[in-house]
Amino acid sequence: MKLDFIGIGPMRAGTSWLHHALSLHPGVSLPREKETFYFDRYFERGPAWYAAHFDAENPRAMRGEIGASYFSSEEALDRIHDVSPNAKLIVSLRDPVERAFSTFIHLSKYQRLPHELERALKAEPLILDSGRYSLHLPRWEARFGAERVYLFHLESAIDRPLAEVNALLDWLGLEPLRVDEEALREPKNEGFVARSYAYQRLSDFVFRFLADNHHFNTLNALRTLKRRGEALLGRGRSMSTERRMTDAERALLIERLEPEYAFLRARGVEF
Repeated sequence: MKLDFIGIGPMRAGTSWLHHALSLHPGVSLPREKETFYFDRYFERGPAWYAAHFDAENPRAMRGEIGASYFSSEEALDRIHDVSPNAKLIVSLRDPVERAFSTFIHLSKYQRLPHELERALKAEPLILDSGRYSLHLPRWEARFGAERVYLFHLESAIDRPLAEVNALLDWLGLEPLRVDEEALREPKNEGFVARSYAYQRLSDFVFRFLADNHHFNTLNALRTLKRRGEALLGRGRSMSTERRMTDAERALLIERLEPEYAFLRARGVEF
């Protein structure tokens, strides 16, 4: 199944928000659950399994996916090019330090990473490697052509969400999105540290199982029930804690990621 466009990440760079924004457009068809992981984890399940993630009611819609894990995957690059060599690519840009720290917090929900950032960087290279624009972006541009790659700046979208989404839609060849801008200002998939590792793991396992087996109605109903139950019990965000970056952690990440800032500055991108 060919795709017209695909958002390839990286992770923790506004891909959940972008999926939500594009899903509001009547001319766009996205998987009913963000991130199928088809092109990196589940390619052996075949095109029929992948196609079942899409709603078949609007065959004329521009079809795409937002897959945050694809950016750093060489297998995903090869497979996407084999299946959809003419697809347009969307790369999300976020301040490298902020993105890396957010990735650390995000992965801590699923792995027992060290609490200390420096030790976590050694234990899980993906924290930094998943967002190395200087390494991964040239590979995608070389394969698809730089003219087919759109750089979507998250910080700009936070300030001007509707204008930035409509600029992307114009590049895709679609009509502008006509919604109240406030509909785009709600944060999606905020980073937090789960207080209960087991609770987080169980929830994600169940949701992933339902999505992988195309039980989308059950998945949506269960998510709604979970939110209502947590709100009723007063747990919700109390099941998580805020984890802010310290000055020392920021300095460490700036040192490690200076080549990324230099690469992006050379392309006219400042943070």
